[in-house]
Amino acid sequence: MKKITLKKHWLLVLFLFVFNLIVYSQPSGWTHYQLFNVTEHSGALITNYQLKLTVNTQVLISGGQMDITGKDIRFGKTLSGATLFNYWIESGINTANTIIWVKIDSLPANSTRPLYWFYGNPSATAVSAVTGTFFGPNSANDSVVVGSTNTVSTCQRGFRFTPTQDLLATDFGKSTPNATARFVTLFNYTTTAKVAQVTTPTGTPGQYVYNPISRPIWLSKDSTYVLEVYNAGGDMYYYGTSSQIGQYLTYGDMRYCNSCDQNTFPTSSLSGYHYGIPDLLYWSKREVNPPPTYINVTSIKDYASNTSTVVYPNPTTGIINFILSQGVQVFVYNQLGEMILYKEIKDGNQNIDISNFSNGIYMMRLINGDKQDVVKITKM
Repeated sequence: MKKITLKKHWLLVLFLFVFNLIVYSQPSGWTHYQLFNVTEHSGALITNYQLKLTVNTQVLISGGQMDITGKDIRFGKTLSGATLFNYWIESGINTANTIIWVKIDSLPANSTRPLYWFYGNPSATAVSAVTGTFFGPNSANDSVVVGSTNTVSTCQRGFRFTPTQDLLATDFGKSTPNATARFVTLFNYTTTAKVAQVTTPTGTPGQYVYNPISRPIWLSKDSTYVLEVYNAGGDMYYYGTSSQIGQYLTYGDMRYCNSCDQNTFPTSSLSGYHYGIPDLLYWSKREVNPPPTYINVTSIKDYASNTSTVVYPNPTTGIINFILSQGVQVFVYNQLGEMILYKEIKDGNQNIDISNFSNGIYMMRLINGDKQDVVKITKM
Protein backbone atom coordinates (compact mmCIF):
# COMPACT_ATOMS: atom_id res chain seq x y z
CA MET A 1 0.00 0.00 0.00
CA LYS A 2 1.24 3.47 -0.82
CA LYS A 3 1.78 5.68 2.22
CA ILE A 4 0.78 9.33 2.11
CA THR A 5 2.58 11.86 4.31
CA LEU A 6 0.48 14.88 5.32
CA LYS A 7 1.72 18.25 4.11
CA LYS A 8 0.96 21.73 5.36
CA HIS A 9 -2.23 23.20 3.89
CA TRP A 10 -2.12 26.89 3.05
CA LEU A 11 -5.87 27.23 3.47
CA LEU A 12 -7.10 25.98 6.85
CA VAL A 13 -10.78 25.93 5.96
CA LEU A 14 -10.26 23.75 2.87
CA PHE A 15 -11.46 20.67 4.71
CA LEU A 16 -14.80 22.33 5.44
CA PHE A 17 -16.03 22.97 1.97
CA VAL A 18 -13.99 21.40 -0.84
CA PHE A 19 -15.03 17.92 -1.88
CA ASN A 20 -14.45 16.78 -5.49
CA LEU A 21 -14.92 20.26 -6.94
CA ILE A 22 -18.14 20.76 -4.96
CA VAL A 23 -18.06 24.05 -3.03
CA TYR A 24 -19.95 24.45 0.24
CA SER A 25 -20.17 27.87 1.85
CA GLN A 26 -21.92 29.81 4.59
CA PRO A 27 -25.56 30.97 4.14
CA SER A 28 -26.35 33.37 1.32
CA GLY A 29 -25.67 36.97 2.34
CA TRP A 30 -23.13 36.09 5.05
CA THR A 31 -19.51 36.66 4.06
CA HIS A 32 -17.61 35.22 7.03
CA TYR A 33 -17.72 32.31 9.43
CA GLN A 34 -15.75 30.58 12.16
CA LEU A 35 -15.85 26.97 13.33
CA PHE A 36 -16.08 25.79 16.93
CA ASN A 37 -15.91 22.19 18.06
CA VAL A 38 -18.05 21.45 21.12
CA THR A 39 -17.23 18.39 23.24
CA GLU A 40 -19.60 16.61 25.64
CA HIS A 41 -17.99 15.24 28.85
CA SER A 42 -20.80 14.00 31.12
CA GLY A 43 -21.41 10.75 29.25
CA ALA A 44 -25.08 11.47 28.52
CA LEU A 45 -27.02 12.83 25.57
CA ILE A 46 -27.69 16.53 26.16
CA THR A 47 -30.49 18.38 24.39
CA ASN A 48 -31.19 22.12 24.18
CA TYR A 49 -27.97 23.09 25.90
CA GLN A 50 -27.03 26.75 26.43
CA LEU A 51 -23.32 27.03 25.56
CA LYS A 52 -21.54 30.12 26.88
CA LEU A 53 -19.04 31.47 24.32
CA THR A 54 -16.47 34.18 24.96
CA VAL A 55 -15.32 35.62 21.61
CA ASN A 56 -13.47 38.63 20.23
CA THR A 57 -15.92 40.76 18.25
CA GLN A 58 -13.75 43.89 18.48
CA VAL A 59 -11.23 42.64 15.94
CA LEU A 60 -14.03 41.62 13.56
CA ILE A 61 -15.88 44.92 13.86
CA SER A 62 -12.73 47.01 13.51
CA GLY A 63 -11.81 44.95 10.44
CA GLY A 64 -15.17 45.69 8.80
CA GLN A 65 -16.27 42.05 8.91
CA MET A 66 -19.11 42.44 11.42
CA ASP A 67 -21.76 45.07 12.12
CA ILE A 68 -20.91 47.24 15.13
CA THR A 69 -24.12 46.12 16.87
CA GLY A 70 -23.59 42.42 16.19
CA LYS A 71 -26.98 42.25 14.47
CA ASP A 72 -25.55 39.99 11.74
CA ILE A 73 -24.39 37.27 14.16
CA ARG A 74 -25.86 33.82 13.56
CA PHE A 75 -24.99 30.29 14.71
CA GLY A 76 -25.62 27.15 12.68
CA LYS A 77 -25.58 23.39 12.95
CA THR A 78 -23.87 22.93 9.58
CA LEU A 79 -21.84 25.11 7.25
CA SER A 80 -24.85 25.62 4.98
CA GLY A 81 -26.76 27.33 7.78
CA ALA A 82 -29.86 25.25 7.08
CA THR A 83 -30.45 24.92 10.83
CA LEU A 84 -29.79 28.05 12.89
CA PHE A 85 -29.65 28.14 16.69
CA ASN A 86 -31.20 30.67 19.06
CA TYR A 87 -28.69 32.83 20.88
CA TRP A 88 -28.38 35.82 23.21
CA ILE A 89 -25.56 38.37 23.33
CA GLU A 90 -25.12 38.92 27.07
CA SER A 91 -22.47 41.64 27.03
CA GLY A 92 -19.29 43.05 25.55
CA ILE A 93 -20.19 43.56 21.90
CA ASN A 94 -17.25 45.26 20.15
CA THR A 95 -14.81 44.05 22.82
CA ALA A 96 -12.28 41.24 23.03
CA ASN A 97 -14.51 39.41 25.55
CA THR A 98 -18.00 39.29 24.09
CA ILE A 99 -20.24 36.81 25.94
CA ILE A 100 -22.78 34.98 23.79
CA TRP A 101 -25.08 32.12 24.83
CA VAL A 102 -26.01 29.64 22.08
CA LYS A 103 -28.76 27.04 22.49
CA ILE A 104 -27.49 23.86 20.81
CA ASP A 105 -30.12 21.28 19.87
CA SER A 106 -28.16 18.18 20.92
CA LEU A 107 -24.76 16.97 22.08
CA PRO A 108 -24.33 13.17 21.88
CA ALA A 109 -22.61 11.54 24.85
CA ASN A 110 -18.81 11.79 24.89
CA SER A 111 -18.74 13.24 21.39
CA THR A 112 -17.52 16.36 19.61
CA ARG A 113 -19.67 18.22 17.12
CA PRO A 114 -19.22 21.40 15.05
CA LEU A 115 -20.81 24.78 15.72
CA TYR A 116 -20.60 27.41 12.98
CA TRP A 117 -20.53 31.14 13.71
CA PHE A 118 -21.66 33.33 10.79
CA TYR A 119 -21.31 37.12 10.45
CA GLY A 120 -20.81 39.77 7.79
CA ASN A 121 -24.28 40.62 6.43
CA PRO A 122 -25.12 44.36 6.54
CA SER A 123 -28.79 43.72 5.69
CA ALA A 124 -29.35 41.27 8.57
CA THR A 125 -31.68 42.17 11.42
CA ALA A 126 -30.94 41.55 15.11
CA VAL A 127 -32.28 38.25 16.48
CA SER A 128 -30.36 38.00 19.77
CA ALA A 129 -32.92 37.22 22.49
CA VAL A 130 -33.32 35.63 25.91
CA THR A 131 -36.63 34.17 24.71
CA GLY A 132 -35.93 30.97 22.81
CA THR A 133 -32.39 30.70 24.16
CA PHE A 134 -33.25 29.96 27.82
CA PHE A 135 -36.14 28.16 29.52
CA GLY A 136 -38.92 30.32 30.93
CA PRO A 137 -40.14 32.72 31.99
CA ASN A 138 -40.93 31.60 35.54
CA SER A 139 -42.46 33.57 38.41
CA ALA A 140 -40.31 34.05 41.53
CA ASN A 141 -43.29 33.79 43.90
CA ASP A 142 -45.02 31.26 41.65
CA SER A 143 -47.77 33.86 41.03
CA VAL A 144 -48.95 33.61 44.62
CA VAL A 145 -52.47 34.90 45.32
CA VAL A 146 -53.38 36.02 48.86
CA GLY A 147 -56.59 37.84 49.71
CA SER A 148 -56.10 40.10 52.74
CA THR A 149 -55.46 43.81 52.12
CA ASN A 150 -53.90 46.62 54.12
CA THR A 151 -52.72 50.21 53.72
CA VAL A 152 -49.43 51.29 55.27
CA SER A 153 -47.76 54.32 53.70
CA THR A 154 -44.03 54.70 53.02
CA CYS A 155 -43.15 51.08 53.58
CA GLN A 156 -41.64 48.10 51.77
CA ARG A 157 -43.07 44.60 51.65
CA GLY A 158 -41.54 41.50 50.04
CA PHE A 159 -39.74 38.21 50.57
CA ARG A 160 -36.32 36.61 50.87
CA PHE A 161 -35.26 33.77 48.55
CA THR A 162 -32.24 31.75 47.37
CA PRO A 163 -31.71 30.30 43.84
CA THR A 164 -30.68 26.64 43.62
CA GLN A 165 -28.98 27.29 40.26
CA ASP A 166 -27.87 30.34 38.29
CA LEU A 167 -30.95 32.11 36.91
CA LEU A 168 -31.44 35.05 34.55
CA ALA A 169 -33.88 37.74 35.78
CA THR A 170 -35.47 39.92 33.10
CA ASP A 171 -38.61 41.60 34.53
CA PHE A 172 -39.90 42.96 37.85
CA GLY A 173 -43.60 43.07 38.66
CA LYS A 174 -46.29 43.31 41.33
CA SER A 175 -49.88 42.49 42.20
CA THR A 176 -51.65 45.10 44.35
CA PRO A 177 -55.26 45.93 45.29
CA ASN A 178 -55.11 49.44 43.79
CA ALA A 179 -53.68 50.33 40.40
CA THR A 180 -50.69 52.56 41.09
CA ALA A 181 -47.16 52.51 39.74
CA ARG A 182 -44.75 50.98 42.26
CA PHE A 183 -41.01 50.68 42.77
CA VAL A 184 -39.91 47.03 42.86
CA THR A 185 -36.37 46.56 44.14
CA LEU A 186 -34.02 43.58 44.37
CA PHE A 187 -31.45 43.62 47.18
CA ASN A 188 -28.49 41.37 47.87
CA TYR A 189 -29.28 39.94 51.30
CA THR A 190 -25.65 39.45 52.35
CA THR A 191 -24.33 42.88 51.36
CA THR A 192 -27.72 44.75 51.60
CA ALA A 193 -26.74 46.41 48.29
CA LYS A 194 -29.40 47.32 45.75
CA VAL A 195 -29.06 45.01 42.73
CA ALA A 196 -31.75 46.47 40.46
CA GLN A 197 -34.87 48.60 40.63
CA VAL A 198 -37.81 49.00 38.25
CA THR A 199 -40.95 51.12 38.29
CA THR A 200 -43.84 48.86 37.39
CA PRO A 201 -46.93 50.07 35.47
CA THR A 202 -50.23 50.85 37.16
CA GLY A 203 -51.85 47.74 35.70
CA THR A 204 -55.16 46.24 36.82
CA PRO A 205 -55.98 45.76 40.52
CA GLY A 206 -55.39 42.17 41.61
CA GLN A 207 -53.41 41.21 38.50
CA TYR A 208 -49.67 40.86 38.03
CA VAL A 209 -48.04 43.49 35.82
CA TYR A 210 -44.36 43.70 34.83
CA ASN A 211 -41.70 45.97 33.36
CA PRO A 212 -38.36 44.76 32.01
CA ILE A 213 -35.08 45.43 33.81
CA SER A 214 -32.78 47.73 31.84
CA ARG A 215 -30.46 44.75 31.33
CA PRO A 216 -31.07 41.11 32.37
CA ILE A 217 -29.10 40.11 35.46
CA TRP A 218 -27.85 36.77 36.72
CA LEU A 219 -29.05 35.55 40.11
CA SER A 220 -26.24 33.39 41.47
CA LYS A 221 -26.77 29.90 42.83
CA ASP A 222 -26.81 29.78 46.66
CA SER A 223 -26.78 33.59 46.97
CA THR A 224 -29.69 35.10 48.89
CA TYR A 225 -31.80 38.04 47.70
CA VAL A 226 -34.70 40.17 48.95
CA LEU A 227 -37.42 41.37 46.56
CA GLU A 228 -39.51 44.35 47.73
CA VAL A 229 -42.42 46.49 46.51
CA TYR A 230 -42.62 50.07 47.82
CA ASN A 231 -45.92 51.52 49.00
CA ALA A 232 -46.24 55.31 48.92
CA GLY A 233 -48.97 57.34 50.60
CA GLY A 234 -52.36 55.62 50.31
CA ASP A 235 -51.03 52.58 48.48
CA MET A 236 -52.62 49.26 49.36
CA TYR A 237 -51.02 45.83 49.36
CA TYR A 238 -52.00 42.17 49.68
CA TYR A 239 -50.81 39.79 52.39
CA GLY A 240 -51.48 36.26 53.57
CA THR A 241 -50.04 33.04 54.93
CA SER A 242 -47.93 31.40 52.21
CA SER A 243 -44.38 30.27 51.51
CA GLN A 244 -45.11 29.72 47.83
CA ILE A 245 -42.02 30.04 45.61
CA GLY A 246 -41.00 29.35 41.99
CA GLN A 247 -38.94 26.42 40.74
CA TYR A 248 -35.16 26.58 41.33
CA LEU A 249 -35.82 28.91 44.29
CA THR A 250 -35.96 28.37 48.06
CA TYR A 251 -38.29 30.56 50.14
CA GLY A 252 -36.74 32.29 53.17
CA ASP A 253 -39.25 34.56 54.88
CA MET A 254 -41.26 37.76 54.49
CA ARG A 255 -39.17 40.95 54.72
CA TYR A 256 -40.43 44.49 55.46
CA CYS A 257 -39.64 47.99 56.73
CA ASN A 258 -41.94 50.84 57.85
CA SER A 259 -41.34 54.60 57.54
CA CYS A 260 -38.76 53.88 54.81
CA ASP A 261 -38.35 54.49 51.09
CA GLN A 262 -37.77 52.31 48.03
CA ASN A 263 -33.99 52.28 48.58
CA THR A 264 -34.09 51.09 52.20
CA PHE A 265 -32.95 47.54 52.89
CA PRO A 266 -35.69 45.82 54.96
CA THR A 267 -34.49 44.26 58.21
CA SER A 268 -37.76 43.08 59.79
CA SER A 269 -39.04 39.57 59.04
CA LEU A 270 -42.07 37.33 59.42
CA SER A 271 -42.06 33.59 58.69
CA GLY A 272 -44.43 31.86 56.28
CA TYR A 273 -46.03 34.96 54.72
CA HIS A 274 -46.15 36.82 51.44
CA TYR A 275 -46.67 40.57 51.72
CA GLY A 276 -46.82 43.13 48.94
CA ILE A 277 -46.89 41.38 46.50
CA PRO A 278 -43.69 41.81 44.39
CA ASP A 279 -42.51 39.36 41.73
CA LEU A 280 -39.74 38.86 39.19
CA LEU A 281 -39.58 36.78 36.01
CA TYR A 282 -36.53 34.60 35.47
CA TRP A 283 -35.12 32.06 33.00
CA SER A 284 -33.17 28.87 33.59
CA LYS A 285 -30.58 26.93 31.58
CA ARG A 286 -29.56 23.29 31.22
CA GLU A 287 -27.24 22.22 34.03
CA VAL A 288 -24.60 19.61 33.11
CA ASN A 289 -21.69 18.31 35.19
CA PRO A 290 -19.03 18.41 33.94
CA PRO A 291 -20.16 20.96 31.34
CA PRO A 292 -19.31 20.74 27.64
CA THR A 293 -16.23 22.60 26.42
CA TYR A 294 -15.40 24.19 23.08
CA ILE A 295 -12.42 25.09 20.94
CA ASN A 296 -12.26 27.71 18.19
CA VAL A 297 -10.85 25.64 15.34
CA THR A 298 -10.45 28.69 13.09
CA SER A 299 -7.67 30.03 15.29
CA ILE A 300 -5.65 26.78 15.37
CA LYS A 301 -2.30 26.74 13.53
CA ASP A 302 -1.23 24.20 10.89
CA TYR A 303 1.28 21.47 11.52
CA ALA A 304 4.80 22.17 10.28
CA SER A 305 5.45 20.85 6.78
CA ASN A 306 8.01 18.34 8.06
CA THR A 307 5.51 16.51 10.27
CA SER A 308 6.15 12.80 10.57
CA THR A 309 2.46 11.87 10.67
CA VAL A 310 1.57 9.19 8.11
CA VAL A 311 -1.96 8.13 7.10
CA TYR A 312 -2.64 5.08 4.86
CA PRO A 313 -4.15 3.54 2.79
CA ASN A 314 -5.94 6.23 0.78
CA PRO A 315 -8.27 5.34 -0.92
CA THR A 316 -9.48 2.91 1.74
CA THR A 317 -12.20 0.30 2.07
CA GLY A 318 -12.57 1.06 5.77
CA ILE A 319 -9.42 0.85 7.90
CA ILE A 320 -7.21 3.97 8.10
CA ASN A 321 -3.80 3.44 9.69
CA PHE A 322 -1.69 6.07 11.45
CA ILE A 323 2.01 6.33 12.13
CA LEU A 324 2.51 9.12 14.66
CA SER A 325 5.33 10.77 16.49
CA GLN A 326 2.82 12.24 18.96
CA GLY A 327 -0.83 11.80 19.92
CA VAL A 328 -3.57 13.60 17.98
CA GLN A 329 -7.32 14.15 18.04
CA VAL A 330 -8.96 12.88 14.86
CA PHE A 331 -12.11 14.54 13.46
CA VAL A 332 -13.83 13.16 10.34
CA TYR A 333 -16.33 15.33 8.38
CA ASN A 334 -18.80 14.44 5.65
CA GLN A 335 -19.57 16.52 2.54
CA LEU A 336 -22.02 18.72 4.46
CA GLY A 337 -19.30 19.77 6.89
CA GLU A 338 -20.85 17.67 9.68
CA MET A 339 -18.50 15.91 12.07
CA ILE A 340 -19.36 12.20 11.98
CA LEU A 341 -16.44 10.63 13.85
CA TYR A 342 -14.10 11.63 16.66
CA LYS A 343 -11.28 9.61 18.19
CA GLU A 344 -8.14 10.28 20.20
CA ILE A 345 -5.08 8.54 18.74
CA LYS A 346 -2.10 8.02 21.02
CA ASP A 347 1.56 7.76 20.04
CA GLY A 348 2.47 4.75 17.92
CA ASN A 349 0.72 2.76 15.19
CA GLN A 350 -3.07 2.85 15.46
CA ASN A 351 -6.11 2.98 13.18
CA ILE A 352 -9.74 3.99 12.82
CA ASP A 353 -12.51 2.12 11.05
CA ILE A 354 -14.85 3.91 8.60
CA SER A 355 -16.10 0.74 6.89
CA ASN A 356 -19.69 1.57 7.87
CA PHE A 357 -19.53 4.94 6.07
CA SER A 358 -20.98 5.36 2.58
CA ASN A 359 -18.49 5.44 -0.28
CA GLY A 360 -17.33 8.95 -1.08
CA ILE A 361 -15.03 11.78 -0.04
CA TYR A 362 -14.41 12.73 3.61
CA MET A 363 -12.18 15.30 5.27
CA MET A 364 -10.09 14.24 8.27
CA ARG A 365 -8.58 16.81 10.63
CA LEU A 366 -5.76 16.00 13.06
CA ILE A 367 -5.15 18.27 16.08
CA ASN A 368 -2.41 18.29 18.68
CA GLY A 369 -2.34 21.35 20.96
CA ASP A 370 -2.28 24.44 18.77
CA LYS A 371 -1.29 22.55 15.60
CA GLN A 372 -3.40 20.78 13.03
CA ASP A 373 -3.38 19.15 9.62
CA VAL A 374 -6.07 18.11 7.17
CA VAL A 375 -6.28 15.30 4.62
CA LYS A 376 -8.96 14.28 2.13
CA ILE A 377 -9.92 10.59 2.45
CA THR A 378 -11.62 8.53 -0.27
CA LYS A 379 -13.81 5.66 0.99
CA MET A 380 -14.34 2.90 -1.64
